Order: sequence, then structure tokens, then C-alpha cells
Amino acid sequence: MAWEAAQLFSEQMDTVGEMEFEEWWQNQWEKHYDRCEGIAKHVYIMEKSIKTATTQQQLRELMSAKCLEVGMAPEPFMTMAWPRALKKFNGGE
Repeated sequence: MAWEAAQLFSEQMDTVGEMEFEEWWQNQWEKHYDRCEGIAKHVYIMEKSIKTATTQQQLRELMSAKCLEVGMAPEPFMTMAWPRALKKFNGGE
């Protein structure tokens, strides 16, 4: 992880206050775990699908299948991610 990303992440963490490390860490972990997992799923779906697809239709099908593979509902993901995926697929970004 680049230092800049780690620094941005650390700025999102709560202050320690009076908590002992384990209590504070568990609080932070629970709060950020779902976000990190969601980002990882997003990257996985996009990269695998764009790398494999040869047509826009195949890209759409692969993205939907990868959503199901990682336990995400395809419809909301596709609504949000399709424009960016299409741009990357067509050589943008």
C-alpha cells in the first residue's frame, strides 16, 4: 500500500481515547472491514471482467457473473460500475 493511501486511511480512524489497544482495534476493524471488502470485490470484478471480455455484451455478462461469485447483487453494482467499466474496456483511464 502506498504511504499516501495508508495516511488517508489513518485519518479516518477514531482517536484512541481511553481505550486499550484491543478494544480500540476491534472497534476500528469492525467499522472498516465491510468497506475494505466492498472495495476488494469491486476491483476483482472489474479487473477480471475487463481482462477477459472481448465484447461489451460479454463484459456485461462477466461482470454479472463475478458479482454472484463474490456474493454481490449484480443490479446495483452494474448500475454504479457499468459506465466506468465500459470506459476502461474501451481504452480509457
